[in-house]
Amino acid sequence: GWLSRLHRAAGDVEVRLPAGMGLDLGIAAGDGDVHGVRAVRGTFTGGDFTLSGAEFVDLTVTAGDVSLKLRPRRGEQRLRAISGDVDLTLLAGSSVTVSGSATGGDISLPKTFGGNGGFGSRRFEGTLGAGEAKLDLRLTAGDVDIRAEGL
Repeated sequence: GWLSRLHRAAGDVEVRLPAGMGLDLGIAAGDGDVHGVRAVRGTFTGGDFTLSGAEFVDLTVTAGDVSLKLRPRRGEQRLRAISGDVDLTLLAGSSVTVSGSATGGDISLPKTFGGNGGFGSRRFEGTLGAGEAKLDLRLTAGDVDIRAEGL
């Protein structure tokens, strides 16, 4: 089940959901801190966003820093970030292939991931476990730091 369409024009939001729920959000102008939900999809604009423990993400973040601790295991997933930094930790038990690009910033990858490109847009890719989930990560104007637990 999903808590479908949480909207808030401005300010911080705190929501508590039963275990196994997903969150569909549309937040503008505030910080977001989401823990313990199975999945998050939607948009987040104008603040810092932290997500911890989810297995699925389909999220667009504009003008803010993103900190994610994910355990993706299946499905087509997506993260778009514009004008901010992305700090992604892939938790133990992840089964994911991460591919993406970053424009105009530094990229830090786990030693098993590869990347190419120079000034401007750089591409990267890597797999953890069997790679059952696919995570497409695109960042414009910011740094990407991807870590894998246990590596």
